[in-house]
Amino acid sequence: MDKKSSSAENSCGTIKPQGELFKITPERLVVPVNDHLDIKISRLTTEFSSVKITLNSFAFDLIRAWFLTNGKEKDHKIELNQFSFSHDFQCYDDVYLRVKLTENPDPMKRKWFLDEKPEGFLKITIYECLEEDKIKEYPLILISENEKVLEMKEKFLEFRKNQNRRERLRKIPINDEEAELKWAIGKFYDFPGEGDPGYASAVEEEKAKLDIKREVVNESVFESHWQKLDEMSDDEIKKLKLERKKELDDLKEQKEKEEREKRKEQEQKKKASLEAAKKLEKLRKKKKKKCVVM
Repeated sequence: MDKKSSSAENSCGTIKPQGELFKITPERLVVPVNDHLDIKISRLTTEFSSVKITLNSFAFDLIRAWFLTNGKEKDHKIELNQFSFSHDFQCYDDVYLRVKLTENPDPMKRKWFLDEKPEGFLKITIYECLEEDKIKEYPLILISENEKVLEMKEKFLEFRKNQNRRERLRKIPINDEEAELKWAIGKFYDFPGEGDPGYASAVEEEKAKLDIKREVVNESVFESHWQKLDEMSDDEIKKLKLERKKELDDLKEQKEKEEREKRKEQEQKKKASLEAAKKLEKLRKKKKKKCVVM
């Protein structure tokens, strides 16, 4: 292995890109208020190939992404809920993006957006290894205003309030979370104690599941009561979350019961169909035997 390859190798056993990784055209990503901005991304090194490109913004939409193959444009499929897509530089040299001011600055959407300013940034994540130095961010810029921009900024302020409301919901527990986690570990795993080799991974797995369940409750409460949350006390919110959790648990239990009954019904129909087929085959053989005797 030469000196360059040796210095580029990282702890993941992959190649760590050196120096500048991409050329972004134009250098400053200024998005016009009444038009779109086309962005070209070129790779400056062959030490990686696959990337994920994300437009992390409240103000702007990624309306198109494409590359050239045999001199013709071919569109990437964009994940609309995240404004992201994957690109392989080994197969196609450059990738192009089209960005414009959003037509729908809905504060109830884009809940994944966490920036303090609405413009956000273009993010490129290198797939080879998810280290921090494998993520590159390029700021998006808005330098003029019109009615649409003012509307977007007003919606963004509402969006930030909604994010604060969501965060408040997360900070109000409805159960002893540590006890709930220990209960889940005791129910689903048979470990002699915390010293067991699999205990730590089990804790992480169950913690992730419980976090998802809590977030489902929080989001359900937010969607139904977001306009009232500022006037509610923590105790009132806790009571509401407990009620909503019970409703969701009951709904899940009812759905599981219906699915069990449906499977049972399908199994009974299948069994009856097989029995009918056997009887029919038996009658057919009996009739055939009778015809042979005659």
